[in-house]
Amino acid sequence: MSGKSKICLAVPYLSGQGGTETILTTVSQLLINDYDVTILFADGVGDVDWPAQLPEQVKTVMVSHSNKITRLLKIGAFVLKSNFDAYIALSTSLIFLFSAFRKLALKKYHLISWIHYSIYHEQTVNPKFLKLADYHLAISSGIQREIEQLGINPETIFLVYNCVPRQTEIKYQFQPKMAEFIYLGRVTFEGQKNVKLLLDSLAGLKSDWHLTVFGDGADLKHCQNYAEKLEISDQISWNGFVKHPWRQVNKATALLLASNYEGFPMVVLEAMSFGLPVVTMNCPTGPSDIVKNDQNGYLVPLGSIGAYTQALEQVSQHSFDVSDVQESIGAFYLASYTKRMTMTLSKILRKEPR
Repeated sequence: MSGKSKICLAVPYLSGQGGTETILTTVSQLLINDYDVTILFADGVGDVDWPAQLPEQVKTVMVSHSNKITRLLKIGAFVLKSNFDAYIALSTSLIFLFSAFRKLALKKYHLISWIHYSIYHEQTVNPKFLKLADYHLAISSGIQREIEQLGINPETIFLVYNCVPRQTEIKYQFQPKMAEFIYLGRVTFEGQKNVKLLLDSLAGLKSDWHLTVFGDGADLKHCQNYAEKLEISDQISWNGFVKHPWRQVNKATALLLASNYEGFPMVVLEAMSFGLPVVTMNCPTGPSDIVKNDQNGYLVPLGSIGAYTQALEQVSQHSFDVSDVQESIGAFYLASYTKRMTMTLSKILRKEPR
């Protein structure tokens, strides 16, 4: 019989290919030393092979998303037969469910939110359900502020950020004659990722450049056609989805991100851990916690094509110190993150559950 506290990470549908999956894998690895960890996949997973990458000590429970009523009954039965000290929910709909099941089943457990999107910009987030959680793990200072704006007690909100492993391999190389840019992520024309603005900004760049895109999406063909319209298609390599894209990045000038909103963009931390600077929109939320102008990249005012083009020119002509870039994210490496997360959970679990 384990004497460890029992924690269930309850997650909504996941593709198995995104930043949330990366952080779940990392965090579960960190938590198994001190906690008995279960991950409840409450709405299935796209890549059925991905859960196999989790540590073997982590228990997994898979609930199919084929039938809503069956899904609810399965989750309810899971709660009824389980005895967790805390549920950490990664969606507001799951917060609602576990709040309701707690009352119906007369269970006592801590209910903790761990939202990975900007609260006011992601359609799947229902802000009013956040108030049903007892505590909140904020992955960026922007999300922390958004939760406070809902009237939630600041003492129940803990800023934990996200984390990235420290890398020894260097991906950066100063090359002013031909900038080599990287885009890594889902390809959406406008919407969240706003590849259109990225292409518009590149089209205005006077320096020589090349962009390599690692990513797929419903708007891929639209973006390719738009690049042809801008007459820059011969300067772009579209690689589609690549399972391990960083293995294919050799020496680059910068990672580019033009999102209209994020939660905490893991790809920015990943790039900087390889010594690679980043040019990103100062979108809600996350980039402002990471990017320091001239030290590890550039923050661009949201929606400004002209300012983004100027930042591209700057990053192309400014030589960055790799050590400065890597050390600028020291607070997000595993050692610091582990300390924050374990202290936070320890503080919460010492309190009497509802």
